[in-house]
Amino acid sequence: MEDMVTKLRTAAQLINEVAEELGKSEEKPVTFIEVRTILAEKAGKGFADEVKALIKKHNATKLSDIPETEYADVVKEAEAIGNAS
Repeated sequence: MEDMVTKLRTAAQLINEVAEELGKSEEKPVTFIEVRTILAEKAGKGFADEVKALIKKHNATKLSDIPETEYADVVKEAEAIGNAS
């Protein structure tokens, strides 16, 4: 009986690990349109200077100069604009 419990716990652990990996792979990449929309919303709410600074922080002069690989970071940073705690 103890062997069965051990096997069930091992199986449960493996299932959890697989579920975590599947959850990670389902994360869709952030698109240019999504980034542009978020930055436009922030700029429209009076944070244009902060949006420009964010773009500059990513070594770009305009949004289209930012590599796709940085879009998720840009979105994360943009979401913080205007949400000072």
